[in-house]
Amino acid sequence: MEPPPSEQPPYPPQPPPSMPPSMPSVVVLIPRYCLVSEPERRSSGERSEAPYSWTFREEVAREIGRFLSRSLAGINRGNSGRERLTGLQSTVYVIVRDYEGVVTTNPVRVLRDFNAVRRLCCRGASFRSAIFVGFPTIREGTIGVAEAGFSWPSSTSQ
Repeated sequence: MEPPPSEQPPYPPQPPPSMPPSMPSVVVLIPRYCLVSEPERRSSGERSEAPYSWTFREEVAREIGRFLSRSLAGINRGNSGRERLTGLQSTVYVIVRDYEGVVTTNPVRVLRDFNAVRRLCCRGASFRSAIFVGFPTIREGTIGVAEAGFSWPSSTSQ
């Protein structure tokens, strides 16, 4: 049963009261099959790390690891958890399954360049059944990969 019209949220969504009215609100729809989201790009002079505690970041990394494991097992993927770290750009990408269906878990494939990930995991606009995710740091990547039960490569300079 739908709530009465007076209790329904406004459409389009309105910015929170703390935002100036001149700031536009943005609605982002993310399909269930979306595996990776690129955080907002920042200019080179801006600080690249949001103020998240390491405890929180490690928790998110473990959540992402569980996502990788679920995805490879064919279980409903849901969100990876990466979206909880807004403002942190990915600097390391982990590929578990590429576009062609090649699975690499022991060790996973680790890349530093998203264009290289795109070449391995995307054809046109299709990612088929590729499984990959970006982490802000190698430290978070190794935590996530370990949580998934996979191994990290001995060298990550790929």
